Amino acid sequence: MNKLKQIINKTDEPYRIFFPLGILGALIGAGIWIPAWLLQKQFSFLSPEILFFLPRNNYPIQEHILILFNLFLSPIVAGFALTAIPRFTATSPMKPAFVGVLFSLYLSLFVFFFLYSYPIFFYSFSFLFFFSLFYFTAKRYKASGFKFPGYLQVFLAGLFLGALGALFILLSLFLKNETFFAGKILIFYGMLPLIIIGIGTKLIIPVTQGQNPQVRMAWMQRAESIPPTHTLMMIVVFGLSFVFEIVALFHTDLEWVSIVCRASRLGALVFWFIRYFHILEFKSFSGRLSVTIYISIWMFLLGLLGHSFGGRYSAHYAHIYFISGVSLFIMSIMSRVVMSHAGKDLAYEKSSNIFLIFASLLIIAAFNRATAFFLPERTFSHLAYASIIFIVALLIWAFKIGKNIFEVPKD
Repeated sequence: MNKLKQIINKTDEPYRIFFPLGILGALIGAGIWIPAWLLQKQFSFLSPEILFFLPRNNYPIQEHILILFNLFLSPIVAGFALTAIPRFTATSPMKPAFVGVLFSLYLSLFVFFFLYSYPIFFYSFSFLFFFSLFYFTAKRYKASGFKFPGYLQVFLAGLFLGALGALFILLSLFLKNETFFAGKILIFYGMLPLIIIGIGTKLIIPVTQGQNPQVRMAWMQRAESIPPTHTLMMIVVFGLSFVFEIVALFHTDLEWVSIVCRASRLGALVFWFIRYFHILEFKSFSGRLSVTIYISIWMFLLGLLGHSFGGRYSAHYAHIYFISGVSLFIMSIMSRVVMSHAGKDLAYEKSSNIFLIFASLLIIAAFNRATAFFLPERTFSHLAYASIIFIVALLIWAFKIGKNIFEVPKD
């Protein structure tokens, strides 16, 4: 009881509340394919009626998307934003009331997903959640009075795209189906890369250069003095490319426009990762967690390469980006946040093989999912196998690293 009271009172560390919710959402979002596979196999003890998380059909692709965005990514982003932004902006810690509001919005999302007969409520709470995050961050930026480095400006642009994407999905209830896909594009290929750039540019430095003060200082100076032209380039490339790609969604003869837009964003990301994530400096990534982050960045780019030029298979190849890129990077940075805030010995990050095991499982899951279409008669099986491997990886992380989320160091 005393430990729970300590955690609740530490509203300056909201990740302790939101990270576990995100892990739960990830387990549900991935696990949804397992009962769908069992149904497809026609197991007699299962029926769509008793599988309450398959509310509309036996191929729950839309539910899978909505769970990952709203029940996995939204609390993880909230955990990072509400914990890091007050520190980055030198403003006051989070007020318990605002943390409570976001927590209530998440619970509403959770409830109304399983009451999907009322999608307008689910979509509305989704928009309110991300708009609240964007508003909170913008307000903190303004209150601080500082001129912020480029990575924080990019982070704010990512939150804006997330809120805009959630709004598009809400409007899809009243407009064409393409509006839903426009929202999905803004969230998965706009919000996620920009948020990872915004958080990662600074947070990978202590992970990779914790024992090398000279290199650490050089990397930090570069991160804190990003030229405005580089920041503007990222925001303009992403902004304009999405305008053209969304227009192309409504005109099937403009598929080449989508390819150009995706390739332009990929090019901008390659530039940023080389310049500010130092991915060509392989020897700088020495510890186990550091190597895991390095692997995730390359998987991130490889998956986006497949998404850009994969044609009708681009959605499949994109899972390399989602699983072994985005998810692996997020979980790696979460590991640093959890371990450091729990007051643990950070030498564990350099020596523990648990990070490489976790990375290996996510890579296997990613390529299993990305190649599911090669065997059409076994597609459902591959979806289930990838889900099971992903879930095993998450559980390993939860029991080895995530357990420290609730550890409050003694004063």
